[in-house]
Amino acid sequence: MKYWLKNNVALLIALTLPVILIVAIVFVVYVPRVFAPEPQYDLLYGVPYDGPRVMGHCSFGYEVLDGVLEQRITNSCDEGDEPEALYDLFVHRVADGENESISFDEARQLTLDENVEAPDGYSLVHNSNHRGIFELFGTSGGRTWYLEHGVARRSIELDRSASPYYYNIQFYGWIINE
Repeated sequence: MKYWLKNNVALLIALTLPVILIVAIVFVVYVPRVFAPEPQYDLLYGVPYDGPRVMGHCSFGYEVLDGVLEQRITNSCDEGDEPEALYDLFVHRVADGENESISFDEARQLTLDENVEAPDGYSLVHNSNHRGIFELFGTSGGRTWYLEHGVARRSIELDRSASPYYYNIQFYGWIINE
């Protein structure tokens, strides 16, 4: 047996190296997810409304001022015109992964942190580029959103029922206080 091992060292390396490489990749990719803390903060986002409201001349969007969501007129309104929202508002609940449609009045009651990174260290990122193993495998699809904490990523589903433009999600902030 020792004689065979001595004569076939190159063969042994060629057979064990791919196994070691696969184990290392699995360790680097999946282990950080296991040890990352759970996200603690829900988030408020808007989905562009794809319909007649967008084409109207009297509309408004939203912005966060001092932690409170406010309406912002985006196009001028004639006297008597009622402005219409360009975005439908949603809350993503991180505990159960659910999305809840909310009104502007409900959203105004929330205290928001509009920083890119939540107080718990997570950030909302969009998969807009190719993600694979050493860029060799994987997809370049643009429909995936993640909560990212360091190298750990958690895929989340955001509601896009109002618009086919999934990549146009408007992030308003992390919900600090309801």
